[in-house]
Amino acid sequence: MQLLDKILALFNRENITLALSIFGSLGTLFTFFYNIAVNRKKLNVRIVGYRYSDKESLLLYIAFENKSRLPISVTGINVMINGVWYSCVEPSITVLNETFRTGKIVTSHHEYKSLALPLSLPSLGGTSGYVYFEFPEAIFQTDATHLKFLINSNRGVVV
Repeated sequence: MQLLDKILALFNRENITLALSIFGSLGTLFTFFYNIAVNRKKLNVRIVGYRYSDKESLLLYIAFENKSRLPISVTGINVMINGVWYSCVEPSITVLNETFRTGKIVTSHHEYKSLALPLSLPSLGGTSGYVYFEFPEAIFQTDATHLKFLINSNRGVVV
């Protein structure tokens, strides 16, 4: 009987309140870290294709994928060449024309425009498009194998 009395003595108002407050604090802490993990910035950027238009420009076909649960806006895209950052051409322009002919008859004509910035990506969504860069002629080397990109967004920077 003494053991049962000791156990029942622990179940008083103060101890139950303490236990509930500890469980509530642990639940709040878990929810806080869970929200940080779920809502953190997860922007996946893939360069699908590229084309050197001439010695002064680079045309990229880029796929953006937002893997977070909050929307992201891409506000700028830059490339580093010889230690200098060059920004993409921001107003949407025609970057590529393709015309297919059969004899003298035009069978199809496609006009591709660059992405207009800022680029809004919904939660768990994505988009793709062309990004156009112009450089001074002496700067750009077409034999470069690695380029460093800087993508600015409303939720931080991705390199």
